[in-house]
Amino acid sequence: MSSGTGTIYQFTPTIANPAFDKYFVEVTPKTNKVYRIAGEGQKLSDAEEMELRKTLREKYRSTSDTAGTVEITQGKRNIKLYGTYSGREWRFGKEVLINERTHIHYTDEGLVDLAIKEAAEIKFNDKSGL
Repeated sequence: MSSGTGTIYQFTPTIANPAFDKYFVEVTPKTNKVYRIAGEGQKLSDAEEMELRKTLREKYRSTSDTAGTVEITQGKRNIKLYGTYSGREWRFGKEVLINERTHIHYTDEGLVDLAIKEAAEIKFNDKSGL
């Protein structure tokens, strides 16, 4: 499957995290370098989500942990944990989003730049690299 920039492959890891039921890698179109790894799974319980957030914060020393997202940036690499939402509901007199799926992405932005360059070279058949 193509993302417009690279190719996306679904895979099954040897040791899977039980929080995720789908895994993907995205690679540059010419050199096949992995620039994104993603996992997707059913909505986590509040306790599971808090534990995963804690693990990410401790392992990567995250300083960005908002209500809906954990984002860790190290140079041109980032990890993002977030949910996709299907709607809103009222809880305790407050409107909240309904989380349907949990996603985690590891992205190397330097390699994203390479993927964009390679995709342009393929599209325009320009071998000069300029």
